[in-house]
Amino acid sequence: MTWSNQHDVALCREMLVVQPFRFKHGTRDRGQSWDRIAKNLNKLDHPTFLVDQRGVRDRFCKLQKDFKRKRACEERASGICPDEPDELEQALEDITEMEQGQQEQLAVGERNKRLLIEKERETAETIRKRAMERMGETRARENVEKEPKRRKCGGEAVEYLREKKEQEKIVREGELELRRREMDLKEKRDEEEIRIRRKEIEMREREQSMKEKELESRLKRDQDLIFVLRQQLQQQQVILEQVQQQNKLLLALYQNSLEKKE
Repeated sequence: MTWSNQHDVALCREMLVVQPFRFKHGTRDRGQSWDRIAKNLNKLDHPTFLVDQRGVRDRFCKLQKDFKRKRACEERASGICPDEPDELEQALEDITEMEQGQQEQLAVGERNKRLLIEKERETAETIRKRAMERMGETRARENVEKEPKRRKCGGEAVEYLREKKEQEKIVREGELELRRREMDLKEKRDEEEIRIRRKEIEMREREQSMKEKELESRLKRDQDLIFVLRQQLQQQQVILEQVQQQNKLLLALYQNSLEKKE
């Protein structure tokens, strides 16, 4: 298909609604977002689309690349006031800002998740080292100490088990905290999905309203045109009647003149 300005504007509108940049590059969710955009565009009546996931992705990348190049040239040019952005440029600017914000949020989330995993790994490693040290010390004492001192080893074993239990408790609390964070992240994603769907519905309703207004405007123009044509027809009928009357009068005068000559 041939891309026009109307096609590009419709594509950017869908981008603002679906926001595929909420997901990481190369993920399944991001691919499904692009596929959703293509399906929504193919459902439009005006302008008409015949695109797939790759087509809309490549087209948007080209639009964004051209937009960034144009903005960079305007910023480098001195003493030149940039033109007022049209709907397409404004949409591209909004998408670029939203994409940067989403990428920063994803980076922060990944960094926090990585730090939490490293902390849990360090905690588990610390527990393992302490357990190995305790076991080594206990075995060494069992080999060198006499029978009366074995009771002390039993007390140390109890102390070791107590510390091990506390460390396991710390690990469990860390796991619970990780799960809570994952649930909070999931809730935020669900809320964002609901917000996007509401925005998509509002966009659809706005487009439907615009189509209805356009149809009403066309109907009014057609009605006005019919009214003007009717007035012109009535005027022509009046003129025709006047011409007919004049012809009858001339014919009567001509007949009278003939009768007088005879």
